[in-house]
Amino acid sequence: MKKNTFESPYAGIGREGNTAILYGNSGSYSVIISIENPVLQYSADASGYEHFQSLLCNVVKLLGEGYLLQKQDVFSRQRYVAGAGNSIMQTKYNEHFDGRSYTALSTYLVLTRQVKKGAFYTYDKAAFLQFLQNCRKITDLLQGAQLSPEILDEAAVRTYVSQLSVMDFTAAFPSLNNIRSGDEQLSIGPVALRSLSLVDTDRIDLPESVAAFQPRSDEGSLRDFPNDHLSFLFRVPDFKTIIYNQVIEIPSQRMTLSK
Repeated sequence: MKKNTFESPYAGIGREGNTAILYGNSGSYSVIISIENPVLQYSADASGYEHFQSLLCNVVKLLGEGYLLQKQDVFSRQRYVAGAGNSIMQTKYNEHFDGRSYTALSTYLVLTRQVKKGAFYTYDKAAFLQFLQNCRKITDLLQGAQLSPEILDEAAVRTYVSQLSVMDFTAAFPSLNNIRSGDEQLSIGPVALRSLSLVDTDRIDLPESVAAFQPRSDEGSLRDFPNDHLSFLFRVPDFKTIIYNQVIEIPSQRMTLSK
């Protein structure tokens, strides 16, 4: 089998003030924003799901056409490390769970300004400044919604890209390994990696609208409990890392309607 060198789709990382810009090989540029998930898993807060859905719609409206929005939810198995509490009772409570395995969730928004495909790339200063302004508007919007947004700096971007490359969010310093391509999966050392699409792109059969959550009812006392549509990801057995990547492309309306 022919051996190919793994090449990153990113040309490099630049800085504009305190903002780290991730440049793509095609000329696109991106910013990565970490946010806190606003809805707790068992909060039973239906309004929280609806508010977050409305918030994402406002983010899309602020960006406008020519942008790509990615929401990446990273599920990783971690070991709980007990910290000192503010009382003896709290400290003993923390120690009771020390070393136990749990699922950690981290959420990132990736804002990408796309370039026209198939065209010779030319730098557009006005479009770049507009991109930076849109990033500031979105961070202000997320801050107002109490999502604690933080634009990743250069060091954090490099760490995140390295973690994505090896699908390892547990090690303090992720190390790269050989990648073997198989018929159904990639193998990174002893780890198996698969990519599964939840939407059949060959057959677009989606409902006109989707609720922000689904009510869950079990036998017993649980009835109409607000539940995330993807809550089953927390219950996937024997996994190390799961990345749920949602992609929203905002095309030019004129070009789309003319097709």
